[in-house]
Amino acid sequence: MSNHASDRVEQILDLIAQEQTAEALAVLQEAEASQKEAEADELEFCRKLLNGVVHMRSDRFDSGIRDALAALANLEQHYRRKEQHFHDRLSAVARTTAVFSGLERARQTELTAKNNTLEQQPAGAEALRDTLTGSLNHQGLAFASQALFVPEQQLAVVIADIDTFKSINDKYGHEAGDKVLQAIARIFNQSLRDADLVARLGSDEFMLIVKGVGKEAAWGTCERLRQAVDKHGWGTIAPNLHVTISLGLAVRMHDEELDILAAKANAVMDEAKTEGRNRVAARE
Repeated sequence: MSNHASDRVEQILDLIAQEQTAEALAVLQEAEASQKEAEADELEFCRKLLNGVVHMRSDRFDSGIRDALAALANLEQHYRRKEQHFHDRLSAVARTTAVFSGLERARQTELTAKNNTLEQQPAGAEALRDTLTGSLNHQGLAFASQALFVPEQQLAVVIADIDTFKSINDKYGHEAGDKVLQAIARIFNQSLRDADLVARLGSDEFMLIVKGVGKEAAWGTCERLRQAVDKHGWGTIAPNLHVTISLGLAVRMHDEELDILAAKANAVMDEAKTEGRNRVAARE
């Protein structure tokens, strides 16, 4: 492979290691458009690595990190079959592998801390869960959130409320209303990551805690949840039933505690209701 092509592969790996996935994709697409036969394997491994990163950012962390590390292992094996000419490429692979190995270690540390926190909860784990939806209740939220609210931890608190829920109960019955609550909880849990928290605060109000995100990423998460609820097949519960939610978002900026962020999120959720429902409102 030419030195120019080698430099492109190294550039792609370094961009991925710096979490500049859009730039890495642009370089990869340019390289693929003009690739030589000798470059095919390396660019294919880069494509698989980039796909793994995309999966990680789409809340499919476990499969994403597995695919990314597998692609890096294949690249390493490929270059080790070459001569010393590829020493710099091996260095680039090692740098990128170190980044993803560090992510995996951090992930395992995070899960261990979360499990240790939950192990300290009082006897009877069922007492920490809402019996209807399986989401955390107030007590469960208090225990599970302890591991998240530490100094300098970036996170967002979201209050989500079902629009006109009383009219749903009145028109379709409380059994249908219960099924709506269960479906909303499933959508939230399936759409968020294991490290995030979903709690039912009461009636049709939920609190979500999303870890490690700033305002832009948290807004994107809320909008994705709003659309998932809006597009859900509610007709399977009752004919002509349609359900939407309004979400209030508060992003942690100065090590605020949960109660402060919850109050901010609740206030902007009320604003979203006032402004017409089925929307996201935010406050830092």
